Amino acid sequence: MKKYYIHDGSQEVGPFSVDELLLKGINNDTPIWYDGIHFVFKQLL
Repeated sequence: MKKYYIHDGSQEVGPFSVDELLLKGINNDTPIWYDGIHFVFKQLL
């Protein structure tokens, strides 16, 4: 199961599961990534 990270505006935080990310109130502008990927997703789901 992948664990995801986000940038909260001041620091990188995580790891989170998909369910945990949804509880964080992410949106299309939230930078999201996971280990092994070197670019930022604008949309997770």
